[in-house]
Amino acid sequence: AAPQVGLELYGHAATWRSPDSTATRDYGRVSAILRVALPVADPTWRVGMEAGAGTSWGEVPVQRHWFLGGPTTLRWYEASVTSGPSFARARLEVAKIYSQTITLSAFSDAGWAGLRDDFDSDDMLYSVGMGASLLDGLIRMDLSQGLTGPSRFRVDLYLDAIL
Repeated sequence: AAPQVGLELYGHAATWRSPDSTATRDYGRVSAILRVALPVADPTWRVGMEAGAGTSWGEVPVQRHWFLGGPTTLRWYEASVTSGPSFARARLEVAKIYSQTITLSAFSDAGWAGLRDDFDSDDMLYSVGMGASLLDGLIRMDLSQGLTGPSRFRVDLYLDAIL
């Protein structure tokens, strides 16, 4: 029931050689993700927020792009639905705790990946949904709907939820 704050910082620098060249190329990547979970109204209601961004410099190989999609970054969308040398994403979740082991929630996710200079909020992908978790978020099931793309629902079962 206490407030929780977490910050994840990531940095990566490397040199690589493309298969069709003898020249080497350098690149670097950095990202930051901030997570906050707070009690609201009374101890049985909580709100969780997550915001993250990352970028790259140099000639980044495709396998080192940032990939968004799936239950840990952008629910409803398939894994790696969008990727690029830069990304921005956010998540918001409101949860009602019914016992020490059961929590129900409503959420929304937003995310973008691509070239830093090409960022346009119109290219963001959005989703909404409802979730249920057991054992303080250890086991989680989400029913989500994308707000861009085909009109269908997706169910995901995974471990370690935000709330």
